[in-house]
Parts: sequence; structure tokens; C-alpha cells
Amino acid sequence: MKVVYFGMYHFAKQLVTELNKGSDQDTFLAFNTDKGIKEKLKFLWHARNADVVVCFVGTLTNSGLLRSVQKMNKPLVMQWHGSDVYRSLKVADETQIDFQRLKKMHHYSDAPWLIKDLEQVGLAVKMLPFKFVREDFMATLKKEKMAITYVPEGKEELYGLDTVLQ
Repeated sequence: MKVVYFGMYHFAKQLVTELNKGSDQDTFLAFNTDKGIKEKLKFLWHARNADVVVCFVGTLTNSGLLRSVQKMNKPLVMQWHGSDVYRSLKVADETQIDFQRLKKMHHYSDAPWLIKDLEQVGLAVKMLPFKFVREDFMATLKKEKMAITYVPEGKEELYGLDTVLQ
């Protein structure tokens, strides 16, 4: 099976690297489609014969890459993570949302509150427990109870960093 990823390249690339280590017969590829037209063309070239295409960042907007993949009649998975949900909800009222297109995709998130938020705009999102932390990073942690979180700079209030730190 061939699975092609685009969106959130840094994280998709790490995931693909690990998936390829564990599989001799499956192929996982990640493309940095934000990098420019050359990378977009490489992505589309590989998407043509992919079994599944994964958009590793959720969006309600009608991007050219998503339209192209759908014209290829490829199964398209959209993985929602957090800030992408916030951005999408923010523009949902201002954007003409093509729900016919979105309903043809398979939407997943690993957080019940994100699923609930996306249901407010009419998306059917399924739970897919998904956490990716490299083992070498985990080995550096102390053996006491702790929580790891990522909060983008400038979004501390949005993510409730004060509450998380308490």
C-alpha cells in the first residue's frame, strides 16, 4: 500500500519516517507542499498512484491540492489536530463551505472536544487516537508523572496555558 501525506510537513515527515521503518511492503511519503510548485507537482505525481492520501492538517477551504486529489478518486483522509480546528471555525461563517466535497473525505481527530467543535459546522469526525512522540525524546524524560504539551508562541491564551501549568 502507498500512502501519501501533505500538510504539517515537520510532523508528517517524522511519522512517515517511523512508519517506513516498520514496514517492508508499504510505502509512506510526505511532501512539503508549502515549499513551492515543484514540491506540489511531486506530491501530485505520487498521489496519482497512491492508495490513500492524508491531509495532515484540517481545513474547510477549497484548496487546489484537495480538489486535485478528489478528481483522482483517491480516498482522502483529513487529520484534525487543534489550531487547524480553531482557524477553520474562525472562518466558517465567512467562507462558502463546500460540504459536498468535505463529506467525501474521511475526517479524524484524537480529541473529543475538537470533534464536538467540528460537529458545530456540520462535519462528521471520527475518533482516532493519535499521538506521535519519538522514543529518543521519551528516553530523556524523568520517570516521574508529567505532561507534555505544545503551545504555539502567541497562542498561550487560546490554549489556556495558565490552566495547563497549574
